[in-house]
Amino acid sequence: LETSKTRHSEIANWCRLLIEAVYCFGDTLSALQDEQQYLYVNIDCKLLLNVLQVQFNAPTSTSMKYVVSKMCNDELTRNRGIVLKLAALSYGHISSKDLNVFLNLSTLSDFPNEFECMVYGHRFEVADIMVNTESIAESLDVL
Repeated sequence: LETSKTRHSEIANWCRLLIEAVYCFGDTLSALQDEQQYLYVNIDCKLLLNVLQVQFNAPTSTSMKYVVSKMCNDELTRNRGIVLKLAALSYGHISSKDLNVFLNLSTLSDFPNEFECMVYGHRFEVADIMVNTESIAESLDVL
């Protein structure tokens, strides 16, 4: 029991440090019309979403380039998964800093041209879903 407590407390400390790193050293996803930024995340299965918002409660790797996520989808899931295009989520009374933070890992990566980012504990709007490389943005606009 004691080793289990020690192991779980170490995991909890690492999770807290990762959330703090994202929040303190991360960047806010731009929602400005002329500077719109997106993050792309590969999901290895098809999902049924009740709302067009996602929140990542575990460290999640994303990319600022669609090509990188598409390549991961092709290689890792044999094109059975989906790629989510994430945009800044905004509420009138809540600061966007509280919702749309990501940590740019390009400077730490062996592949800086992939523009890898980490999100953890923040909400994003699902701007598009790519299934088999086809965008369903028009269908999402109806919702």
